[in-house]
Amino acid sequence: MLRNTFAALLIATAVFSGNAFADDMLAIETTNVASIDSVFSPISSIHTKLSDTQTQLGTIEENIRTALGVATDAPLETALADFKAQAGDALSLTMDGTMPKLTVADAAPQNIKDGVTALQTAFTDLNTIVTTLPTLADDAMAVVTAAQGLDPKALAGEIKSSGQKLGKTLKLVNSNRKATQQTPDHIQTTLGSATGLMDSLVAPFK
Repeated sequence: MLRNTFAALLIATAVFSGNAFADDMLAIETTNVASIDSVFSPISSIHTKLSDTQTQLGTIEENIRTALGVATDAPLETALADFKAQAGDALSLTMDGTMPKLTVADAAPQNIKDGVTALQTAFTDLNTIVTTLPTLADDAMAVVTAAQGLDPKALAGEIKSSGQKLGKTLKLVNSNRKATQQTPDHIQTTLGSATGLMDSLVAPFK
């Protein structure tokens, strides 16, 4: 239920924002207290996956620009419209659920076929991103819930036996909670970028 609800929220509010690299993501700090670090460590893994996804989005757009011969500062939308005009009736777009499928006639020039191959690869990669990010959001929300229930003061004995100071540990916990709470927003931004890029690539062929 949580995954479906949160996924619907993300998709409904997604707005394309280009290659949104989450440079402002707060890092999870190690407290060296096992019971605390086990709560927050999944967020570090989520951040890594999210950063990799954001890098992948940049690579997807770069590959499309390369295939279509578009400069990095030139409008991709215009290049796609020109590509469609060059292809004429050689292209057709169908949808298999959420997955776009662009096919090209056998008689089409090789540069058109190469462009279609690049676009279809982008469609596949973007569809994977769009369908997997909601699961990542579920994982983040689970950590948010766990972090809210964490009471470091109740772990004072473990904190002391771990050789850590209570005051410093409390500060680290608060910082990690903030990083955890911000993570779903970063996922939403990344999903918006992926959805927007997919839409911008598909739109000219509808």
